[in-house]
Amino acid sequence: MHIVLLHFYSKTPTPEYQKLSVRFRKHGHKVWIGLPDDNDDVQWLNDQQVVATLPGPEHSFQRLAKLAPFRKLAYRLQYLAMMWRVRSFLQEHKPDVVQINMDIAAWVLPLFGPKKTRYVLDIRQINEHVSERPTARLKEKLLIFTLQMWARFFFDRACFLHEGGAIRILGKNWKKKGSVVPLGVDNQFLQFDVNKLSQSSTNEPVRFIYLGIISPLRTLERLLYAAKKVSSEAPNFCLDFVGPDAANGHYQQLAKELELDNVVNFLPPVHYEAVPDLLAKYDVGLAYIPDRPTWHYHPTIKVLEYRALGLPIISTDVASHREVVQEGVNGLLVKDDANSIAKSLHRFVDDRGFLQQCKENAVQMRGGVTWAEVAEMYENEVY
Repeated sequence: MHIVLLHFYSKTPTPEYQKLSVRFRKHGHKVWIGLPDDNDDVQWLNDQQVVATLPGPEHSFQRLAKLAPFRKLAYRLQYLAMMWRVRSFLQEHKPDVVQINMDIAAWVLPLFGPKKTRYVLDIRQINEHVSERPTARLKEKLLIFTLQMWARFFFDRACFLHEGGAIRILGKNWKKKGSVVPLGVDNQFLQFDVNKLSQSSTNEPVRFIYLGIISPLRTLERLLYAAKKVSSEAPNFCLDFVGPDAANGHYQQLAKELELDNVVNFLPPVHYEAVPDLLAKYDVGLAYIPDRPTWHYHPTIKVLEYRALGLPIISTDVASHREVVQEGVNGLLVKDDANSIAKSLHRFVDDRGFLQQCKENAVQMRGGVTWAEVAEMYENEVY
């Protein structure tokens, strides 16, 4: 098969499609990936070879874009024009499969497309109740309605990371038009030597890690308030935040105001290949996320990686994480508030027997879907 994978939603899209393409090529398929290049043009890659480059959005409606009152309209029209060029390119080459990661103008691609081409919409994230602002809520509702229309009437198949997302977009009969293909986990986590995992003694501080972007959207102040509560009762712990700072130092300042300098640290991100070794230094991984509908529709990658490595987990009690964290077995599920988080931190700090049992259970419960298995799901169930 000739498979085309497209992701234009970001200038730095996540590497899932690159990982899938490696597996597809091993199975004898020809795979092209379309993504933005450094100039924001659309670059088509066959492995490392550039097949073609199409003009990006800024090459259209340039005069309109210079007029301040029409910039938003110009942006929409520019993006639509770019997608139309992509559509023409695809119709010229007639691939067997076109799969696109959700995009604002994805509906253009399947219009009057070749009958031999199967169009697949990849719905990897459904943002809902991310903001309390009425205008943001309205935009979310419009986007969800749009996805419902695209999945039902424009694309041959829609793919989701979790059944909750499929139900939200396609309803209870989602299997007619949808497939659930979970996130893959890198082998570096699944094959990690468990003998390298932290074996701290009862006298050493319990080490917690939050791995991910430091963003106000993640409401990380709840972790800090929880740490403050625990530090006054059971101070023998440390909590490290590791990741890029998208909050302009807000959380570092809050930690300072809460006098958490002795237990909370903010550390820079590490290269992805170094993540397993980093996690192995800690006793418990925090998979905290705000309890919003968004996170009931798909799990975070970090909770999957914690499990694959064999690390005990504290997670917000959302539907997509309940399949990964078993309460009191390999971790704890908590409500989205500082008091509940504090109780879970305190339990691991105060009850070292429980911590050790969770560590042993977590190692026994290691697992995850590999990218090779994800590729086979697409081949057998979607394409």
